[in-house]
Amino acid sequence: KVKRFCQDMGWKREWKPHKIMINIKLDNKLREFAWNQTKIRNMGQRSAGWNGDRIKQYTGHIGENAVYNLLYGKYKNYDSGSLIEDLVINDLKCDVKSMIRKSDLRDPTWVHNYNEYQKDRPNDVLIFVNVNKTDGNIQICGWIAKTEFFKKAVFKEKGQTAQRGNSPNLVYGAGNYEIQQQFLNEINTLDDIKNIKIN
Repeated sequence: KVKRFCQDMGWKREWKPHKIMINIKLDNKLREFAWNQTKIRNMGQRSAGWNGDRIKQYTGHIGENAVYNLLYGKYKNYDSGSLIEDLVINDLKCDVKSMIRKSDLRDPTWVHNYNEYQKDRPNDVLIFVNVNKTDGNIQICGWIAKTEFFKKAVFKEKGQTAQRGNSPNLVYGAGNYEIQQQFLNEINTLDDIKNIKIN
């Protein structure tokens, strides 16, 4: 039934419903840690332009540290190491990209964004995270090799608009790449993260 439904919808690949992805409850400890990081340092400054505001940085810290804590049982130390990648898995530099929504991600055609000003950062893998600001659920949605990302993503020019449900049209303040959830490699368990590899 799922396969037939996907074919009827015209989706390019069969949508296999995720078991539950990995769902993590956003607790006060992570909230406080992420918010404090935005006070200590401004990591949204990009030399090329389109700097992230404090809420975007806060969301980024939540997603990045949710993944980091799963792997290492602690939050990231930003006082040491490289800031090019968020974490390294099997010698692959991984960039965790987080998006805040009012709900969980529940449709395979919903998209994840990647700012064009970050496209030249030397990362190998992109991991996408959804942060549900309504009930505080963090979903680790999936991953994709960066080279594959640019083959499957759609580029949106600065100034273009996009409809998001019943909300007013979103106007892009910078160029953005969008990729649908259905094109990501699934992450359903911690082992799925630990075993990220590029053939």
